[in-house]
Amino acid sequence: MDNIQAIKKEVSRQKKIRIERAKEWRSIEAMKKLDDRIAVSLLVKSGMTKKDAQERVFNDSFRDDQIFQREAYLHISQRQKEKTKMIKSLTEGQK
Repeated sequence: MDNIQAIKKEVSRQKKIRIERAKEWRSIEAMKKLDDRIAVSLLVKSGMTKKDAQERVFNDSFRDDQIFQREAYLHISQRQKEKTKMIKSLTEGQK
């Protein structure tokens, strides 16, 4: 019975963590958009055309997103392995 309660507690904790991360992600996305607009504005003020500035900022942002996605994938994969291992250890006594 203790294992089932431990599993329920962990599920509840994970749900809270997911909600908090979703809030953080929305905040990060808003800041990213603001940062891109500021970068375009500064490049235009430095003498670059708006179209060229937007392309440069888009390309830099896209490259950063690709790097982030790769790192996030590796991190999530590792966390998933750890969760599976923990749940397996909690349920071994139930057999």
